[in-house]
Amino acid sequence: MRVLLVEDHEDTNRSLTQLLRRRGYHVQPAHSVKAALAAAATEQFDVLVSDIGLPTKRHRPDGETQSDRPIFGIA
Repeated sequence: MRVLLVEDHEDTNRSLTQLLRRRGYHVQPAHSVKAALAAAATEQFDVLVSDIGLPTKRHRPDGETQSDRPIFGIA
C-alpha cells in the first residue's frame, strides 16, 4: 500500500515514516502541502496521512484547480 505522509514537524515525520515502513507500507514523506501536491501529481497513493494543521494558502491566486480525484479525510 502506498502512503503519502504530510507532516511539517521533522521529528514526527521521520518517526511516522519509520513506523509505517516497519509495518510494510511504502511511504512517501512530505514536509509541506506544496511537496505533497508535487508528489501526488506524479505518483498514485492509496492513503493520505496528513497533519490537519499545516500552514497553507486558502485561495490560489493563479486560478489553478485541484485534482478531480476524491480526497477522503478522517479527523
